[in-house]
Amino acid sequence: EEVIVQPKAADGPLSSPRELSSMSLNGGSSVAGGSGGGGGQDTQNEEEEDDGEAEQQGLLADGVGGGGAGGGGRAQLPPELRRKLLMCFHHIVAKLPLPPGMQQSMRDPRQLANTCIERRNAMIQELLGDDGKGILLETLERSLDTKLSDSIVTVLQRAKESEINLMDHDALSKDAVLFYDRELAEQILSMVHARLAEYNKTLKADTKFFFDCFRPASEEQAYKKRKEQEIRSYSTRLQELLEQHGLPLDFCPYEVDATGDGIANCPLLPCLQALGIIPPFELLESTALVEKDGLERLLAYITNLAKRVTNGRLSVLHRHHVTAFVLQIIDNVGDGRVDHLWWACFVQICRDIYIVHGKDPKDPENQYPSSLNQLAKVWVDETAKQQSGLPLLPLHRIEDVILAKLMSERGVRKLWREAFVMLSRHLHVWPEIPLDDTVVEVKTKGSQCRVLNIVSSVTEPERDEDLNGIVKRLVQTSPSPPRLGETPVYTDEKDLVFADFGDFGPDKGFAFLHHPRADLKKSAEETWVSLTWDGDAKRDSRRPPFTGPLTVYLVFMNLHPETAHENRPWLKLDGWQEIEGKRVPTVKQHTKNAREDSLVVQGLLGNGLNNGFPSDRIRGLGMVTPMTEVYRKTFGLLHSQEAIIDLKGMNCEQGSTRGNHLDPVFVFFQVERMQMPDAQSFDDAHYSYFGRSRLYRNLWEFFDKSEVIRQAEVERQRTSEVLNSSRSRSEGSAQLSSRASTQGSVGDGIASATQKALDSAVGSNMIDLTPDGPDLIQAIFLKRYAMEHPPTFEKTNSNLKVGEPELLQLAIERSERHTGKRKCVWFQPMDQEFFIEDMAFVEFDVAEYEQFRFQATMRRCDAGSSTPRGRVKTSVKALALLRNGEIVHRVAPPQEDSSEGGIVIKFKEKTVIDQLNFVTYGQGDDPMRWTISGRKKPTDAWKLLCERTSSYPLDKGSELVEIGKRQAGGIWHHEGNDWLRLRGLWFDAFHELLGALDMQVDRAAAWSLWRIVLSCKHEPIVHQNYPGFVTVADVKTALLQLMGDEPFLSDDLFSWWNVESRLALQEISKRKVYASICAKTPDFHGAPNLVRWVDMRKRLNTCILRSKPYLEKRSATGRTTSSSKQYIVGSLWFEVLYDVVISSMPERYSREEVREYYDAYANKSTGLLPVDRVYDVIAKLGRPGLKFLEFSRFVKNLGIEVDQRSLRLAFNRVDIDQSFTLDADDVECGITLLLRGVLPRQVLQRAGLSTEQIVRHVAFWLLILLVVFFFIVVSFVALLNGKSGAAASGLQSAVAGLAAFGVNSEGSRDTSSAEVHDVVDSP
Repeated sequence: EEVIVQPKAADGPLSSPRELSSMSLNGGSSVAGGSGGGGGQDTQNEEEEDDGEAEQQGLLADGVGGGGAGGGGRAQLPPELRRKLLMCFHHIVAKLPLPPGMQQSMRDPRQLANTCIERRNAMIQELLGDDGKGILLETLERSLDTKLSDSIVTVLQRAKESEINLMDHDALSKDAVLFYDRELAEQILSMVHARLAEYNKTLKADTKFFFDCFRPASEEQAYKKRKEQEIRSYSTRLQELLEQHGLPLDFCPYEVDATGDGIANCPLLPCLQALGIIPPFELLESTALVEKDGLERLLAYITNLAKRVTNGRLSVLHRHHVTAFVLQIIDNVGDGRVDHLWWACFVQICRDIYIVHGKDPKDPENQYPSSLNQLAKVWVDETAKQQSGLPLLPLHRIEDVILAKLMSERGVRKLWREAFVMLSRHLHVWPEIPLDDTVVEVKTKGSQCRVLNIVSSVTEPERDEDLNGIVKRLVQTSPSPPRLGETPVYTDEKDLVFADFGDFGPDKGFAFLHHPRADLKKSAEETWVSLTWDGDAKRDSRRPPFTGPLTVYLVFMNLHPETAHENRPWLKLDGWQEIEGKRVPTVKQHTKNAREDSLVVQGLLGNGLNNGFPSDRIRGLGMVTPMTEVYRKTFGLLHSQEAIIDLKGMNCEQGSTRGNHLDPVFVFFQVERMQMPDAQSFDDAHYSYFGRSRLYRNLWEFFDKSEVIRQAEVERQRTSEVLNSSRSRSEGSAQLSSRASTQGSVGDGIASATQKALDSAVGSNMIDLTPDGPDLIQAIFLKRYAMEHPPTFEKTNSNLKVGEPELLQLAIERSERHTGKRKCVWFQPMDQEFFIEDMAFVEFDVAEYEQFRFQATMRRCDAGSSTPRGRVKTSVKALALLRNGEIVHRVAPPQEDSSEGGIVIKFKEKTVIDQLNFVTYGQGDDPMRWTISGRKKPTDAWKLLCERTSSYPLDKGSELVEIGKRQAGGIWHHEGNDWLRLRGLWFDAFHELLGALDMQVDRAAAWSLWRIVLSCKHEPIVHQNYPGFVTVADVKTALLQLMGDEPFLSDDLFSWWNVESRLALQEISKRKVYASICAKTPDFHGAPNLVRWVDMRKRLNTCILRSKPYLEKRSATGRTTSSSKQYIVGSLWFEVLYDVVISSMPERYSREEVREYYDAYANKSTGLLPVDRVYDVIAKLGRPGLKFLEFSRFVKNLGIEVDQRSLRLAFNRVDIDQSFTLDADDVECGITLLLRGVLPRQVLQRAGLSTEQIVRHVAFWLLILLVVFFFIVVSFVALLNGKSGAAASGLQSAVAGLAAFGVNSEGSRDTSSAEVHDVVDSP
């Protein structure tokens, strides 16, 4: 089918191969010469004009085609002649006979066009179809299988490309000290400077509010009463201090007029304390500021400053005087910038970094490391150093005051909770837990409201308590967002639908409360509807998923807002805030008795009011435009346990004063998605989700008391040394025995004293920077298995083949040693004492049978004797068969088969299982060795599937035994006699792991993938044994499942796929193409450099099939007009070209040779070869140019008559590389040589002016002259002698006739000037 687009069109369908070949033969863009034909085309923006195409058209108009072959003016040929020259050259090339092998496969260039298009279309289906998708999956799976183990070890150790160094304790300590001294101090100072303007604004607002409240007409009586009480308390304490130190009561004579009536109401110092400029007296007790010298210096400074403010004329400071006083005391230099911090600002700074209680009122006060008393003490110590007596804190000292004084004890630097989180994030060792998208559920029973959600709702899978298996699969409800033109505005008015969501659409993260219109009549005193987060988002406040902040928007369209909101007092009382700048929704209605697509915009104001409204305005009665208002409130902050949203009634009653209508009200919800946490934010550190987990809280409390433990350990060692010294000096066995018993009792006393001190110790909410900081980091990520003796490896097992992983038997935690059980771990050794659990090892392989039998071969009671003979009783509490972690069949309790022995599970058809679990009774009949068999039919013999030949280490009580359960892929590290096991992968490790697997993405893209992995709503759902940690096996499974369900590509994955699929784009072109795809496709889960496979396939298909340059039909003269139609033919990648070359050419060309020509003619932006350039590649390979015979014929067709010798000479002079062929440039040079050398010689010859002709002409005339002179001489001799014989006369006559004939014949060969001009212009 022939499809065309208009000139300069940006897009269009493909043209047919027939059109492609005809355009090429008619002088299209299929021209040889020049590297990079069509270079300069840019497919990244298909809307803009193609510069390469314009360049090509301009060159063709001058007679030169193909990306600049033969630059203009090089040969100084006329444009018309150059055009004829190039067109004639390509016509001859296209018409030449093809080689024999090529002639059999395709008879003309048209067949070549058909071959290219057909092969391209067939191979693109393979490239972008299931085969290409399979290559992507295979590439990822192969990388995970071959590089995963080494990559994890690389991540854990600080390699050149890794920022994580978890295993090196010394390096962690050095990094922690550097962070504390540099990063943390700079972050505190940066935060203070960033918020200083806000602090100053708050001070001015508080000062203004203070004086406004003391006005007689003020309504803030509660605040006024509280401040008056504070001022009286401060004044009383000031008088007591003055009397105590023997200072006069009027030592500071200045007072303040707070009420504005000109009468002094309070002393200046208590007023400043009430304003928060100076600490209150109750915090200054036992400090130098309440001593005589300190108080005297403070009052003297205040007095001097007040004198400067009032110019020494007044003793009563009015409102403006106090304001000026405050501004001068915080701006001591007077340059308009704050250089000293007042008391309230200092307290707020400490609250902002969470070392003092107050910013988060729901946090317990004892959770913070400092108190106001400690702040006041540090304040006094720091301000006492100032010579001027200024009682404020210098701004440049704030970080030193906090870190060196508040957060240090006895010279030891301390970390509080938020600082430790920031340290961990700085070191990339903090388990980040993304906020999962939550939906809203209606909690009110019997309500007709429902929420049209934008995310899925999940019912978690249920697990059997005994077998720890899944008995009910995950139930996931798909999102049901509102849809334009489909979703009714109200449930009881089906004809009204949304025409536009404005700024509240699902694409912006909004859900909609779908309710009946009649619900708007409910009064403001009753609860209209109660909403809550979905159940899986609030199961446990200490386990994921965590509830995030949810914002509710109320959109009002009121004709009379001044009276409507009076009936909704809760709107102001509950803290709803009015916002501006939001576009509100509009609605429309299907008209009756009209076409389906005929829509009329309707109002929402009730019966008979069908006036349409433009944009977001609704017109009501009397052409009144209603007022649009949007109110907002955020529920459920990160630290809050609040999970219920109560919406009161809207009280939209019908009434005659406002017409028979209900004002519309819309309710929308938006989940405040938490972006990647800011590593330099104290707020993000305080609200960190992992900080709420039980694991972190328990470890923090332990290390918070570690100083007590260390002191107790030192005391124990000192006491032991004393006892050992006393025992060495003892003499006699009786005395030695006595002292030994004494030592034991004292030793027990020491241990009990240590435990008692630990239990009674109260944490300071701080830990030592070193060694507690690095120790806590390692304790979070590494679980220690302490060994009394080094574990041994078991390499001999009859059930294992050679090459299987080794078995390590080691004890579990110290608290579980009493059971005597040892943990069996199958692992593969790595480098430097690192080991990884073998995720592929399965003790019980996958089996598919109709019947299964579990039979015990040794029981607990038989463990001390030899192996019993005969049948052994099989008795378990419960038994289950599982497949992929899900229970296939469960029996509790199972009955032993009396005829065959063992427990037999029978199915009606063949069933696949890969795991068998059973629960023991904790008695003597518990199996310690067993066999598992299966058979396909009841008549078949049992086939042994699994046999346990070594006794299983059972616990004393009931225990779950899992046979065939795969290991989690944990990382183990051997450290002395202890073994450390990594709890799992966290975000930064996951990010670096992707890079180590050649899947490098930026942090934003890694965060998007991490959100998917840790999501509790979107499959694959990965279980978190510890919040923020996932096992290696789960990460591997999740990535493979995600790639299988919704394939995606990153930069590196596209590079992989580019190689594996043999698309084989060059590095620069590959980056440009992928960047163009990313720019034109939606972000994959919010990551700008991740692309879904379906989007990539679509864009790459467009890039290949519809890329520029477009081709145009040309006239017989090769010219195009402005109305010429353009044909889209697309491009080829290298594999298609090579396939065409191999199948079409008689010779076998190497890939390197074909690739060289491919790169020369490929588009430099896309790296693809325009289809019409295949002719050039074929010409280069099969006929790289004109041989001598074709060159001779070519010159003859140009109308130039040149002898063979001149042609051969010109051919050899141009053929510099001695390839015996000439390309377009060489031909043009050869023609130029002919025109410059042979043609002028021919013109001279035609005009008789050649050198030979001139010499011959001159010689002839000389001969004629000699004859004439000879005749004259003979004549004169005859006259002088007087005798003339017949011979002499005959000789004279003959000489005269010969001279006459010669002159006459030479003169007849002259050529006219017109004839000469014709000869010159004839080419």
